[in-house]
Amino acid sequence: MKNSICISLIICFLYPQLSFSQIARFENLLTKPTVNCRDVTANSRILIPGYYKNGNRDTIEGLMQYWEEKCGYTESLMRLKILLAIKADTFNENLYKNARITEYVLRYRQLRNWREKLLEKKISYDGYAQDTLFEFFTQNLARKLSFRQDLTPVEQFYIEFYSHQNEKKQFDQLRENSMKGSILKREFDSTARVFAGKLKWHAALFGGIWIPGGQLKTLGSHPLIGYQLGFQKSKFLIDLTMEIRFLKSANPYLVKYKSTLYSSEEYTGFLIGMDLSYSVLRHNRNDILLACGIAADGFDALIFTNQNGKKETAQSLYTFNLNPGIAWRLFNKNNDYIGLDLRYNILNFKNIDGTDLSGNAFSLRLKFGGLGDKVTNERLKLMERQDL
Repeated sequence: MKNSICISLIICFLYPQLSFSQIARFENLLTKPTVNCRDVTANSRILIPGYYKNGNRDTIEGLMQYWEEKCGYTESLMRLKILLAIKADTFNENLYKNARITEYVLRYRQLRNWREKLLEKKISYDGYAQDTLFEFFTQNLARKLSFRQDLTPVEQFYIEFYSHQNEKKQFDQLRENSMKGSILKREFDSTARVFAGKLKWHAALFGGIWIPGGQLKTLGSHPLIGYQLGFQKSKFLIDLTMEIRFLKSANPYLVKYKSTLYSSEEYTGFLIGMDLSYSVLRHNRNDILLACGIAADGFDALIFTNQNGKKETAQSLYTFNLNPGIAWRLFNKNNDYIGLDLRYNILNFKNIDGTDLSGNAFSLRLKFGGLGDKVTNERLKLMERQDL
């Protein structure tokens, strides 16, 4: 409405100086709809398969040029340019030297997975017809080219990728030496390293057993439970660790309290500290880490019942705990894991005038944990680089 009023005012103002033909031409210019990238992309994806079938190669070239002028690089356009260049024996990686080729490859796979899930659930979506037409067109074009014997490793990758061959391991070829030096491999590996190196939160619950040695054997072995919270950056993992050990001592021991020695079988152990781990080997879903922690360690050794019938800790023993060790994790597709953590706890309990409790201990933890964030996990999963 506002546009019509503005046009009318302009025409009234200029009317004495303009002829009717000029007025009609200006009206047409002022009311002409704007062509946007979305419309150009949608129409190009519909028209090009038909022009290709009819052999209108010049029209296709002109349409692709117009598409690029209006929209710049897009995934659909880049896919088509790559396949047509391979067909014409003019393919060169300079074609996408200034484009984000890794993003286009991943976007194609992501969109294809999304469409397949919708089709499985029989859910329709806007643009289904044009997506399906253009998808089948590029897929069939790639399949026709797959029979050629003169393809380079990079060309072979695109042909298999766009023709939906070897779908279980789409990006295995990008690990091969034959792809070394290619722009595609360099950008793909670089992108994977960026995502693998991002800061990820870490959380784990664990249970296990604490096994003392030396004179500390007096206390006997104890079950333990605990949790870890922290983050991972590249191959380094840092955690806050809290652990509780329970059940009574295997043997009675003497502990001094207010100048008096008491015999006790109490034992409630606890640990709070920091752990630093480093991944030395990650293959497929397996991860081996070297770890070392520092912590405050201790246990309640003497408990009395007060006048109100409540138990109170009268004496606890404390020590510094240095615990080097090794850990193993087995990840699932969501980057959750089950793992084992073996530590050698270097301790120095000083039970003055009481039973000698010198000695160190082993601890074995069964862990259930996970790494985030979700976006990073999904991207590495999509890139088949969960082993980074």
